[in-house]
Amino acid sequence: GIFADKSAVVGPTEVYFGAAIPVPADPTREGFDFVSWDAEVPATMPANDLTFNATWSEASYTITYVVNGNKTVHNYKFGDTITEYVPSVAGMTFKNWDATVPETMPAKDLVFNAILEIAVYKATFLVDGEIYDEIMVSFGDKIITPSVDPSKDYYKFIGWNLPESGLMPNSDIEITAKFERVPVELIPKNGSTTVIDYENKIIYGLDYYIIEDDLRSTFLDVEGDGEFKVIPASGRFCGTGTEVELYDRATGEYKKTYTIVIFGDINGDGNITAVDARIILQNVAGLTTLDAKQKEAADVNMDGN
Repeated sequence: GIFADKSAVVGPTEVYFGAAIPVPADPTREGFDFVSWDAEVPATMPANDLTFNATWSEASYTITYVVNGNKTVHNYKFGDTITEYVPSVAGMTFKNWDATVPETMPAKDLVFNAILEIAVYKATFLVDGEIYDEIMVSFGDKIITPSVDPSKDYYKFIGWNLPESGLMPNSDIEITAKFERVPVELIPKNGSTTVIDYENKIIYGLDYYIIEDDLRSTFLDVEGDGEFKVIPASGRFCGTGTEVELYDRATGEYKKTYTIVIFGDINGDGNITAVDARIILQNVAGLTTLDAKQKEAADVNMDGN
């Protein structure tokens, strides 16, 4: 009997009539699995020649891709073109496989292990939509904010809108600056003698015979985006009773009014004269009554009387 695979003869070529037919071991063929012989092999040799052909099925093999311990299995037939798997791992950068992936499938299973690195992403710091700084941060690392805080007219910087964890996510990120508006308030000019009683809204410590320009250049200033309007009590000089109205420049909103008090200046002309003394004497004699601001100006020793 003749046993043949696709390309060669295997097994014995001669068997005597009536003798047991020895069946050879299953043949092998690269890329194929042996199924069976194409006809049933009798136990003994009949009185004629016999030929048996091997039948085959295409073998299937696997490629196992291992990424961080997780396995992805692809099946191929022998000789198939291999489409290389490119993994995506959050927070990691895929560099390569630990061995070269062939172009076509060989007659064996394959295993490849991924070589990974921690991914690096860009953190962009923005101030009003403009780039303030950019840094590269590895996934999971703490985000280090710029060493110099940004500034903005009439606003106070209060921090950056970082992720809650403060750590770099697995993607580029934009981080915006947080500001709060500086409240509008009247303040003494730096280095001046001005004293402001915020509770009672009274301005003390000014010189005599000052005009509005002096008030602005030497005695008063505004914190935040505000401005003030001066309403003299008498003539052009800023004496007792002169009002200073404070406004929010951005919104136009009126905020509050302060009143100037110059000790001894009772009539509000910005100076101390005999006229002021006469008004005080008339008040003592009960001939006239001082208003609240005149009383403040008359109390030169600040004893409340």
